[in-house]
Amino acid sequence: MVWPFSGSKRIHNYDKIQAHLQARDRALALALPPSSTVGKDEIEKSLNGSDAGEYVLNGMDISIKPLDRQILAADFASITGGIETRRWTAVDVLAAYIRSARRAHIRTNCITEVNLDHALVRAAELDKYFEQTGKLVGPLHGVPISIKEHYNMKGVPLSLGFTSWFTKPAPTESASIVLLAEHLGAIPFVKTNIPQTMLAFECQNPVFGRTLNPYSPHHSCGGSSGGEAALIASDGSPAGVGSDIGGSLRIPIGYCGLYSLKPSANVWPMAGSADFAKGFEGITAVPGPITRSAQDLEAFHSAIVQALQPPRPRVTAGDAEQAGDELAIATVEHDRLMKQVGLAGTIHSSYNPTWLQPLKVAEKRGTPLRVGYYFTDGFIKTTPACYRAVKESIEALRAKYPSQQVELVAIAPKDVQPVEGLEHFLGLSSADGYDYLTVPHLGKDRADPVLMLPLLLARLPVFLKRIIAFIARFVLRDARMARLVLAAGRRSAKKYFQVTESRTKFCDAWKKRVWDAYELDAIICPVQASPAVPHGGATNLAMMCIATALYNILDCAVATLPVTRVSAETDSHRAADFKNSDTAEATRSTYDEWSQDPELKKCSHLVNFELYTQGVYDAKKMAGLPVGVQVVARPYEEEKAIGIMRLLDDALPPAAQRGGGWVDQVDRNGRALEGAKATKVRCAGFGPGSYTEQVYGQAKA
Repeated sequence: MVWPFSGSKRIHNYDKIQAHLQARDRALALALPPSSTVGKDEIEKSLNGSDAGEYVLNGMDISIKPLDRQILAADFASITGGIETRRWTAVDVLAAYIRSARRAHIRTNCITEVNLDHALVRAAELDKYFEQTGKLVGPLHGVPISIKEHYNMKGVPLSLGFTSWFTKPAPTESASIVLLAEHLGAIPFVKTNIPQTMLAFECQNPVFGRTLNPYSPHHSCGGSSGGEAALIASDGSPAGVGSDIGGSLRIPIGYCGLYSLKPSANVWPMAGSADFAKGFEGITAVPGPITRSAQDLEAFHSAIVQALQPPRPRVTAGDAEQAGDELAIATVEHDRLMKQVGLAGTIHSSYNPTWLQPLKVAEKRGTPLRVGYYFTDGFIKTTPACYRAVKESIEALRAKYPSQQVELVAIAPKDVQPVEGLEHFLGLSSADGYDYLTVPHLGKDRADPVLMLPLLLARLPVFLKRIIAFIARFVLRDARMARLVLAAGRRSAKKYFQVTESRTKFCDAWKKRVWDAYELDAIICPVQASPAVPHGGATNLAMMCIATALYNILDCAVATLPVTRVSAETDSHRAADFKNSDTAEATRSTYDEWSQDPELKKCSHLVNFELYTQGVYDAKKMAGLPVGVQVVARPYEEEKAIGIMRLLDDALPPAAQRGGGWVDQVDRNGRALEGAKATKVRCAGFGPGSYTEQVYGQAKA
C-alpha cells in the first residue's frame, strides 16, 4: 500500500486495516468453478508464454483460460449473445473477469472490496433461469460490472478510504443503481478505489493506498472514479458505475482511455450511495456509466434509463380494452420494480433514442448538425497532446462527413468563461470550508497533500485571502487567479443564496451566448488541459478541474471518448526538441500550431508555470498515455451526446488501431520494469480485450 505522507504503522487503525486487506485478498482469491464449456486439458498458454497451465500469484489464479481472451474481447451484445448461443455461461464470463480483475489489481491496486461469493451465486441463478426458460432476464444478462466505492452494496464493507469509517457495519441495502443493474441481469462483483474525500483528481487514501494508471505506474489514473477507470481499462471489468460532481468520471476516463457519460442531474439514480456529504445540493453529484467502447456506453445507458421509464400507451388499431389492460399490467410491474430498487415516487428523465442516430434527425429537420469546438477555454494553456486530440477529432469529422451533414463551428474562448464557472463551483462547494467532506470523516487521518490547496483556500481568513489575491493580481499579474482565490471560502446563508442565484443567471447567459448564439448541437473540447499527471502532480494544479467542473455547473450531458496517445516525438512543448531531429519537419506541425495560437498566450501564467516549468507536463515521460475529448450536449440531452460521440468515434481510426504505442513498465507480478526492460513491449489500441492482448499476449521479463 502506497500512502504519500504516512509511514505504515503511523496510520490510524493500521493493524485493523491490514487485517481487512488480507481478508479482502483472501476473498479475491476465492476458488472458481471449472468452466462448463471446456475441458481442463485445454488450458491456454500462461502469462509468460509457456505451456505452464495455471499461474498463481499471492494465492490467486491469474492464468488465462481457453475462453478468457474471447470473453474479455466481447462487448455487451457479444457477451449476452454468447450466453444465448451456449458458447459460454454467465459463470464462465464472471470467472474470466474475476481472473482479469485480479491481474488488474496486481498491476494497479484498484479494488477496495469484493463480492465474489454472491456474484457467483447470482451468475449460477442466471444460468439456471436461461436453461429453464431459454430467455435472458434482461439486456445485461450475465454482464459483470464494477461499482465505485461510495455506492452501497448489501453486506459489503464500505469505508470510503477513511480509517474512522473502518469499523462501521456493512450496508444492509444496496444502492438503487446496483439493484437496477442487477434487475437487468448485470452482476456487480467488485468495488473500486477513490481519493480521500473524493475531492481530487488523483486516487489515493490511507486505507486502500494509491491506484496506478494502467499505462504507467508513474502517473495517476485520475479521480475520483479512478479505481473504476484503472480496472476497466485493464479489462478487469467490462463496465462500471462511477459518479461525477466536478469531473470525477471524465478525468479518470480521459486518463485511462475509456468511454463515459456524465448525465444531467437525476437521469441516473443516486439513491443509496454512502452517507457522506449528504445535504449538499448546490452542485448535484451524478452517477454515470464507464465502458470500453462506444456501443457499450450506449447499451448501458439505454438499458438503465429505459428501465426507469413508466409504461406508455401504445398506438394500436386493435382492441383498445386489451391495450388498456396491457398498460395497466405494465404499470403495476413498473411500480413494483421502482419500489424494489428504492425509487418509488421519484421523477425520471425522458429517454429519446432518436438522437442516437443524429444524422437522421439532421436530415429530417433539414439542417446539418452544428458541432462547436475549442482548443482552450482561455484560462489554462492546453498541452500539445490535448490540443492535438481536439484537432484530430475535428479533422476526422470534417473528413468523414460533408458539411451538409456536420457543420463545424469554432467557439471563441472568451465565450466559454470557465473562470466564472469555477467561481460558482468553488463558491457553492466550499461554503462551509469543506467541513461536510472532512468533519468528522478524516478523524485522525492526515489530509492528502493533493487536498491541501483547496482546503487551505476554503479555510483561510478573509483578510489573508485578500492579501494573496492582491499579490496574484498586482504583483504576479494574474487577475483570474486572484478571483478564484477569493471565490472559495466560508459564507453566510445569505451569501450562499446569492451565489446560487448568480449561478442560475450564469447558466442562462451561457445558454444564450453559446448554445443559442452559435446554434449548436454539441461541443468538442479537451477533457483536461493535460493527460494523466504524475503522482502528486495535482497538488498545485487543482484548478485544472475547470475544464470539467464548468459542465457540472451548467448541468450538461457529456460523453467522453479516447482519441489518441501522447507522442514523445510530436507532443513536446519545448522548441528545442524539434531542432535536431531528422523527423522534425514531419512531427512539429502540432507544435507550430500550438505555439502560435494567440488564445494560448492569454492563459494564466501561474498555472502555466506549475504545468510546464515545474515539469508536470513532459511528453517524453507521458508517452503512450491516453488522451480523450469531451462531447458536450445541452442539459438532459444524453442520447444526443452519445449519438454525436459515436459519430466522432466512427470517424476516428478504429479503436484497436487508434493512438499509437505505449511502453509497458510493469511485469506480470506488478513490479516496475526500468530502463531497457521497460521498452521491450510496445503496444497500441483501445477497446475490449485490447489491454489483455497488449500486456499478456507476449512474453515479458
